[in-house]
Amino acid sequence: MKDYFKIGDVADLFRISVQTLRFYEREGLFVPEKIDRDSHYRYYSIHQLQLLQQIIFLRDLGLPLKTIRQQLEEPNAERYIRTLEALRGPLEDRKVIISRLKAKVVYPASFMLVAAANPCPCGYYGEGDRCTCTPGARANYLSKLSGPVMDRIDLQ
Repeated sequence: MKDYFKIGDVADLFRISVQTLRFYEREGLFVPEKIDRDSHYRYYSIHQLQLLQQIIFLRDLGLPLKTIRQQLEEPNAERYIRTLEALRGPLEDRKVIISRLKAKVVYPASFMLVAAANPCPCGYYGEGDRCTCTPGARANYLSKLSGPVMDRIDLQ
């Protein structure tokens, strides 16, 4: 098990409890790659640590587990759009509130967002025959960004 981390090691590394990791396992968010049949020790690969980092980041932003699960299951741009929508309140209030079991911390959230998006699903709009999108598909694609988010982004 040289290339794996025990559950306690992962908990220490990310400064979360073993109970939290077991909760994420029960919820199906962060399942160990291996479980020893004899000792029932849970082992995580180094590749899984990035997933845990994402879960903790989204949790710290105050997103519910249901939304986090959706974010992790949809590997496309729509999940980032929904994340921006979920962050609209903290962006407007210019503060992020992180609540833990024993404490509540308020951080300032003034920042500059730099983002990029394709003009259509295929990414070739305006390049002659390379674009295969219909006008309806382009309109549908662009409509996924809501008015309030678009109002806050200077499009060039």
